[in-house]
Order: sequence, then structure tokens, then C-alpha cells
Amino acid sequence: MRKMRTKPAHFHSSMRRTIKLKLLPTVFILLFALCACRGGWNDDAREAGTVPSASSISLHTEADFNNSLYTDASLVETDEAFLLCPRSGSELLMYFDKSALEASEAEPFGIMCGRPECTHHGSSCDAYFEDIGCSLALMNGRLYWVGRSKQGSEHPYAVYSADTDFTDKRLETELKFGYELQPQRICFHRGSAYIVSIMNSVGNGGEPLNNHKLVSCDLDTGEPKVLIDYNTVNALSEFTVRFKGSKVYYAEGLYVSGCDMRLYCYDTETEELEVLLSDCHTIETPAYMRIDDDGTVYMGDYGIPATLFKVLDGELVPIMEFEKYYRIHPFEKAVVGISFNDDKYYAWFRSYSGETLYKGILPTETIDGDPETFSAYWVCGDGEYIIVLYEASSNGPFYFVRYELADGKIRETLMGCAGNGF
Repeated sequence: MRKMRTKPAHFHSSMRRTIKLKLLPTVFILLFALCACRGGWNDDAREAGTVPSASSISLHTEADFNNSLYTDASLVETDEAFLLCPRSGSELLMYFDKSALEASEAEPFGIMCGRPECTHHGSSCDAYFEDIGCSLALMNGRLYWVGRSKQGSEHPYAVYSADTDFTDKRLETELKFGYELQPQRICFHRGSAYIVSIMNSVGNGGEPLNNHKLVSCDLDTGEPKVLIDYNTVNALSEFTVRFKGSKVYYAEGLYVSGCDMRLYCYDTETEELEVLLSDCHTIETPAYMRIDDDGTVYMGDYGIPATLFKVLDGELVPIMEFEKYYRIHPFEKAVVGISFNDDKYYAWFRSYSGETLYKGILPTETIDGDPETFSAYWVCGDGEYIIVLYEASSNGPFYFVRYELADGKIRETLMGCAGNGF
């Protein structure tokens, strides 16, 4: 494993710039450290057990969730950097300096902590934060995420914020729900936090059930509103969420005998819920989904043959086939298939008209060790570039690798790597 760097000296407050979230027509975390070293709670609130009060700025913004960076990790893109963390929970924040994409600087990534004496373990590290539901986002020029409320609070979860150099951490809003929700994923979109909750429950006859909810919480008041609420048999499930303007798309696959796919669209302006798919058994996962500007829903699969579908009149209609073993990712600018065969990873980039933009090996030269021992845990991007998280096991190491397609060739860049506990 490579040794993780701390914030480089050139990330200093004299170079502070306004960082804006890129609004891609929509889902890794790396932070561009722009200020001096200290990143702890303002006035040592972490040690004192208090949290500074929120600023007076309303969080009702038009900032959209970035669908291109939807992953099972925390990932934000700014004009200057990627900010990332590989897992939900208590972790350390990492950064990747995007200027390195145009330069030859080696390994321009590290931990968001500026103290050279720090061992980067636990809450004493300035890069430490607790991110519930991979919620990290950028709004009003600050970072926002959901963590556990301070001790003694009436509600278990709260929204926190920090400057983009990860200093001046503040509690913004307590989310006013209790343990009746179990957050699995949290997304910020246009002034609300959208929470996917799946938790065990018991039916009237004592049978085990799963309760599924999609809840929005106003970021100024913390008040919750249930958008979707239903029970299913106690079974494995997989879900994904996307946003397009005032609409929230929630897809879930329930695995009992095969995959039972459901797709909902909730309009936050009209407060109407539309069922786009129900009891659909065509594909094996809801994970690979894209919403076009006109509302067309694309979903990818990894069947034989691997297929790209679009949702039409309550059904999944096949529109493009790939060879077997590819996992199909419909991104904004291209459809990307990823496969592993003969000890190598392969990628197939195609336009939505079916034209092949690239088909060949997905290089893994930046990864230490045999690629066969790593899995491409998740993939995101816009189709001109993709980011892949390679994971050796549940305890790491993790490798964040960016691939950019240009002139029919793939360029590989290591964005970050981390072992268990970093």
C-alpha cells in the first residue's frame, strides 16, 4: 500500500476560491484543501461536547443532486477537486487535486488533515467525520452531511456543515425523526434531504416484514415528510435514487425468487406519486439507472446478453444489447459496459445510437497487486469519464481510479487509495 499524504502546503487560505458544485443532468470523496491546517470543530466543540450554532443562510437552494456521482460512497466534485470517502459511517475525508489531471504530479491525493504529527486514526484526526448514508454534498459554498446528533439530543440525526477546507464544522439542523427510520442512503436536493429507510418490522400475524420508506426532510426546519411507504416480505433488496428537477425517482429490486422490480416517481411540486414499474422481473438489479432530460428512464442489466432498457408504458423495452458478462451503466454522455474475464477488466463505451466509442482493456496499472483479487465495487461518471472503486475485501484496500475517454483511448489516473482504517 502507498503511504497516504496529508494536505499539501499549497492548499492554503491565500489561494481560496469559490467552489461550485457541478450541476450535471443527473451519482467518491476527495477534498481540495484550500486553507490552513486545523480542521476540527470550531472552538474545540468536539472535545467540549458542544456544537456551534448554524449560520443564518437558508438551505433552500436550487442545488441539484449530482446523479453522475451516485455511488455507495461519499463523493463530491468541485471546480478544483474531488472529495471522497469509501464507506458510510465514521471515516476520514480524502482529497484529489484535479489539476493533476493536466499535469504529471505523482499521487496528488491524501488525507484532509494538515498536521504532520497526526497518525490519522480515530476522531483526533482533523479529517475525521461521520457520514450517515453517504450524504456528503456541496451547497452554498460549504460541505454538508448527515451525522449523529450531539449527546442528549431529542433526535438521533442532524445535518452538519463545514468550509471546503474542512474547518469551521457546524451543526445546521436536527432532522426531526427518531428510530422509526433507519437511513440507508441520504441525498441533498433543492433544499431537502431525501432519506431511504429500510428496516425490519412485524406484520399483524407476526410474520417478518421489511418496511420501505422514502422521506424528505426540510433542511431549514428538519421536518420530515413521508413520500413512499410500503411493506414487503422479509427479503434481500437493492435500491437506487435519482433526481430530475422537481421529480424524485426511486427504484427497488426485491429478491425472493428472482428480482421483483419497482420504480416510483414522486413530483415534489404536485405531490403526486406515479408507479412506473411494478412486479417487473425483466432485470436483476435497479442499480444502473439514468433519467434523461425528457423524463425517459434508462436501466442497465448484466444478463445474457447484457441489455440496455428504457421504461415505456409500464414495461422495460430493450434498446441495445451487449455481449454477455458486461454490467451496463447508462451515463449522461455514453453507455458503459464493464466486465472481468481472463484476469482482466474490460470496458465498452457506446453512444445511445449504438456506436462503439471504445472497446478494450480497462487498465489497472495504478493498482498494487493482482487485479483478479479486486472487484470493481461500483462505477460512476458521465460517460466521457468514469470513476471505479476497486475493493480487495470489505476491509480494503480501496483504490479510486478515474478513466477518461479521449480520441478512442482510455487514460487511467489513480485518485486515491486506502487500507483498512486508512
